[in-house]
Amino acid sequence: MKLLPVTGEYKIRVNIWKKAVTVIRMNGNKDATLGADGHGAIWIMGWGIGSPSLDNQFGWEPGQAYCMAEISPKKYQFTGIAGPEKDSEIGQRIRFDYLSCKFFHQNGWGGEFSGDNALTIEEKSKVFIADKGNIELADGVKLKEGEVYILTIDLTAGNDKGLISFVQK
Repeated sequence: MKLLPVTGEYKIRVNIWKKAVTVIRMNGNKDATLGADGHGAIWIMGWGIGSPSLDNQFGWEPGQAYCMAEISPKKYQFTGIAGPEKDSEIGQRIRFDYLSCKFFHQNGWGGEFSGDNALTIEEKSKVFIADKGNIELADGVKLKEGEVYILTIDLTAGNDKGLISFVQK
């Protein structure tokens, strides 16, 4: 495992039963939120995406969102292998046949990327995903099972001009 934090405080959870390590951006003793300057944390909730495998999808439960890694200032990323909904292996974190998720400024409802705060999908990513109120697979798309996909949110132009990319590695 490699952790290359941009800056800030982090909580590291090790779950030996799930064979998983989770890193959560913190603000003191509370989960970090996304600041007006684009720094902090972006949280993802929804179906078709999970960690450490798809057997642990995030769903829509407040407090169960996943803290995306800030890979460089104002850029956040989630990487996973496309896999099945059930009986998935560690690392299979994105369903090959279904996706419906949203991004939030905190670990729960409110402060989401929608309306004036919507994310624009990068042109080359539209072959994979579409904004249908939630970010979903584009019509007729199935990901290649076993392949790695990278979901990135870039807020360098501002929180209200966020760009989302979804590419096959």
